[in-house]
Amino acid sequence: MELEGEQDFDIGLDVSAISRTLLASGFEINDFQRHPDHVVYSCSKPDSLELIVNYLLAFTDSAVVGSSLLDQVRRDAARTGSVGAVIAKGPGEGWLSWGEFTEALGGAIPDWRPLSEEWRRAIRAAGRNDRAFFPSAEPWLAYEVAIADGLTFVFGRRVVHLGGRHRGQRLGDIVGQASDEFVFLVDAKSSASALHFGSEYDRALREYVGRQRARQRGSIPLATVIVVADSFAQADERLLEISRDFLAADGIPITFVTTDDIIALVDRCKAAPALRIRLRWRTLLCRGGRFDTAAFDAEMRAAQRETVGRV
Repeated sequence: MELEGEQDFDIGLDVSAISRTLLASGFEINDFQRHPDHVVYSCSKPDSLELIVNYLLAFTDSAVVGSSLLDQVRRDAARTGSVGAVIAKGPGEGWLSWGEFTEALGGAIPDWRPLSEEWRRAIRAAGRNDRAFFPSAEPWLAYEVAIADGLTFVFGRRVVHLGGRHRGQRLGDIVGQASDEFVFLVDAKSSASALHFGSEYDRALREYVGRQRARQRGSIPLATVIVVADSFAQADERLLEISRDFLAADGIPITFVTTDDIIALVDRCKAAPALRIRLRWRTLLCRGGRFDTAAFDAEMRAAQRETVGRV
């Protein structure tokens, strides 16, 4: 059972994504049953009092759920003392949509790669342009892929990898959408030494921004450019000046993010995945200059403190 997302940034409903999302969100999967038109998970998770709550969750790729499936889940849930729910492709009365379900859990988990040690080693080596680590691949392309994997997990929705997949075109490397409704553009810079962000990069970014802004016309606006590198040669004060100059000329700030920042984001979100869609990403990524991990940690604590219900 596989579904394509309803829009570019959605993660489709499929069995592997369901299982990863449940496990990463703290559920223990006790049983799994596959039927012709749906799958059923029997799982459990502690509640706010650390008491174990059993769940019976049926997933279907149908847009509309028939009364027979709804009635069957209700009967089985009552018989097993479980909380029952049906999750379908689209919303409706008596069931949840895949989007509503994953939103409650902080977003889907599309891939295990960013949660592995191998991903951490790969993104670090790729960011340093370590050809010994990638004897049969281009480190810059591996860097783009690793960043895309990390950001997909962090935002709980798929990002679109453009750069290395469309060689020769003046495109940013990655484009994605945050949960608080803005689009971001990522430019990844693999380099054996600290990146000195000079005028040649500035000119290229202006082209990328102009093209992506045109693509977003009438849709969710492009709000920031994220430049990712293993490290930056300029001081934080100079990077902030560069961002402000770019904002004055093009109306969009530049946020400078390091490989270690990406890894830290993944680690923090792995510890509390339900918080991912509750963060005010705009305040973190649209301020310009060096990405502030302390501000991110403060935002995570605020989201934990201010959210009503179990996180």
